[in-house]
Amino acid sequence: MANEEFKFFKVEDKCDSKIVFEDWEENTPDLFHDNDSFDTLEECCANMFWYDLDGCMSRSPVMFKYEFCVDIEGLVEPLDCQNADIYANVLEDSLNTIADLGHAEVDANITKIGEVSLTKVAGSTVCGGSLEGQAFTNEQTGSNPDIEAAAGSSLSVCGSMTIEAWDDCKEEVCLNAQYEEVKQAMLTGDLTATINQKAAVRLPPVPELQDVAAANLTLSNLLLPPSVTGDFEMKFFHGTDLTTCSAKPTLAFNVGDVQYDTLYACCSMHFSWDVSACCVNGGGCPELPVADVVDGYYPTSIQGELCAYKSGFEAWEERFDTIEECCTAKFPYDLENCKNPTPAP
Repeated sequence: MANEEFKFFKVEDKCDSKIVFEDWEENTPDLFHDNDSFDTLEECCANMFWYDLDGCMSRSPVMFKYEFCVDIEGLVEPLDCQNADIYANVLEDSLNTIADLGHAEVDANITKIGEVSLTKVAGSTVCGGSLEGQAFTNEQTGSNPDIEAAAGSSLSVCGSMTIEAWDDCKEEVCLNAQYEEVKQAMLTGDLTATINQKAAVRLPPVPELQDVAAANLTLSNLLLPPSVTGDFEMKFFHGTDLTTCSAKPTLAFNVGDVQYDTLYACCSMHFSWDVSACCVNGGGCPELPVADVVDGYYPTSIQGELCAYKSGFEAWEERFDTIEECCTAKFPYDLENCKNPTPAP
């Protein structure tokens, strides 16, 4: 069966996406793409291009996501997980049709039908909630649901919608504009008629959805990609750099990989002989105490500037707090010239 949800995979110098992966593509990746597929663009870029995350995100198609809930009036409770999955397929197809504006891919993912929760595990639907612990089919599979008993009742259906951004739409203003356009289409589209029609033409048909009505559709929790919001969580690790620790997104770490919350923690563990240098080479550690910068005057014996000013004295260097102190101690025989140096011509 096809895996009908967005997946991301490495293609040359970026991560690309598609919704439908055929069975042969999933099971024989060497014939398709020589790498894994990921649920999000961020995971793909973080794992495949962690050393060039910003570049990967800028070259790859952008996705945004939001949640939805809609009341389906007259829908009978699913008898088993297979039944819930069939409901979800018809409802997802209907929502995709309403949201599809013809210039971007859309993918609805239903996660709740009434008291039943639905999740995807390796491309297959697993049910929880009121169907927790049940197999995909059970002893009620194949029985006729009591559609008439559902009259006057309502089931809440919730999930999320993933939208591929318009071409060259990578900024927050543009993504928000596209979201508003899709939102308007979903709220004004005839979802009831779409569900009824798709339930009737599906093979086999789904009589439970042929006479239902959609009401109270709400959209919420718009989630823009980290490439736009800058919300990547970074962790540090001891890599191939012999002078410091490196950083990459937490999404790029495998289970069991050693990672550190701060550069200082990593440097302390792997560069204990010179934590300061490790911190400097890695961009700085706020945890290190800031060294006092000592400034003052020192004797030069250069005519016109017998005592000069500078910062950063070494411990062995002779230093005076004021030019008067320097001149009095080192050049008492030429005190006025020392305190009032003559600018170089």
